[in-house]
Amino acid sequence: AEAGAGRLEADLSFDLLSEFKETFSVASKHLAEVLVGPPAGDAYTAAITALNKFAEILDRMFLAFGSDEDMAKFSCLREGGESFKRSFGAHRLGEAMRGMLQAAGFERREAGTEDGSSSAVWSFPYEKALARL
Repeated sequence: AEAGAGRLEADLSFDLLSEFKETFSVASKHLAEVLVGPPAGDAYTAAITALNKFAEILDRMFLAFGSDEDMAKFSCLREGGESFKRSFGAHRLGEAMRGMLQAAGFERREAGTEDGSSSAVWSFPYEKALARL
């Protein structure tokens, strides 16, 4: 075992193995929902595009760890944005992809805008150890 590995697990306020297994199971279910259907055609292309967008979001956040400024920039997704709507919007594919966001630790919350209207954002609580799992 790697030196110090047991200490890390003991410092966490949750069971690392059970959280990993649950997250893996939920993510696998949503991934299967995203990739339902034949591996060709418009639906397949949309699914692969959405998964690439999701991977890009996670990659940017991974590279930003250690910088609160960059994490704040990359860990908050505006639900009303066109890019968000294409991959995560109110459609069959979007429902499964929003499940992927939740499995990754993102949380949906209502947020006010400058003009006083209400809009939802999906944010990643990067300061929480469980979200970083």
